[in-house]
Amino acid sequence: MHLQSYHGAEGCWPLGDMFSLLRPCGGSDSGEAGRILHTNEDGHALLCDVDSCSTKTMPSLNEPKGWHPISFTVPGAGAGEESIYVMNSDRQPLSLEVLHMGPGSPEQKRRPYHRRDGPHEFKWQPLPPPSFAESEDRWVQASTVLDNGRIICVSTMGHWTQRDTDRTYCFDTDCHEWLHAGDWVLPLEGRAVHVPELDTWLGFSIDIPHHLCAMDLSAVAMAPRQAPTPTHVWEDLNPPPMEETSIVLNWRFPSIVHRTFKEWQPMGRSLVNLGSGRFCIAKMFQVEQTVSLSCSFEERKSTVGEFAVLIGVEVVRDGKGGGLRMVKHKSKRYMFTSNSIKEVL
Repeated sequence: MHLQSYHGAEGCWPLGDMFSLLRPCGGSDSGEAGRILHTNEDGHALLCDVDSCSTKTMPSLNEPKGWHPISFTVPGAGAGEESIYVMNSDRQPLSLEVLHMGPGSPEQKRRPYHRRDGPHEFKWQPLPPPSFAESEDRWVQASTVLDNGRIICVSTMGHWTQRDTDRTYCFDTDCHEWLHAGDWVLPLEGRAVHVPELDTWLGFSIDIPHHLCAMDLSAVAMAPRQAPTPTHVWEDLNPPPMEETSIVLNWRFPSIVHRTFKEWQPMGRSLVNLGSGRFCIAKMFQVEQTVSLSCSFEERKSTVGEFAVLIGVEVVRDGKGGGLRMVKHKSKRYMFTSNSIKEVL
């Protein structure tokens, strides 16, 4: 999804903006485009119906979720009955809220019978915070959903001097209880996507340059709760090496050299499930340029370009060993001018 850039104080999207893709009201097979829930850093929410090109104001969060909030969409029994869970990832204390959509939500069922045919009253509900909520030096490193959305799983990491405090926790959306899964983190960077037809989870490896990987996370919330390991890691994109240009400014002084270095710096990555084992990998980069003179200790750094690389891949069963393999298809680079990509849904 391509979105017009918002030029705030720093010329970029606010770090507290969040977008969640919801199913169409008519169901995933209705041919409709779907709906997008947007919340900003102040907690205000807006629902956009892509098919009808309309928007609707939604209730605000009880508490703003700070920078880089994360969301989980859990499907309900009927079309348009999702539950959206939102939590902050790097602001203390951590908090979790849920918004139940559709007539089958718990809030609607608690209404008197004679009022159930009336308009649905949406409201964010605060949920119990995790046991690590008061820790000041933690952030959510990786996350996913298990058991068809019943379990929300998050891995938190501490400061680099406190790596022995890395933890993984699971939240049961039925009984609203947190479970300590283990003293380890999911070997992922960001969100993992469950692919039922392949019986696996796909995400980006925690190791740089964060290649696409597959792993089995089905036992994370079950005893003995051992740390999972990737079953496959595929090279989807290898950034080029640093580019260096050297110019001697005066042939009389060959030791005085003007050097320019250009390097791809990752800005973010997303994985979109297109169905039938097909996926779009979106990786955002900025080109960082460093200029220096050999006779000076000063360096000038600047960003000289931003772009996204979109990669089409297919993950299929390997007929020989029953494992998985990745088939890489077309890839394309999109250079940003006055626009940028905030989210890929």
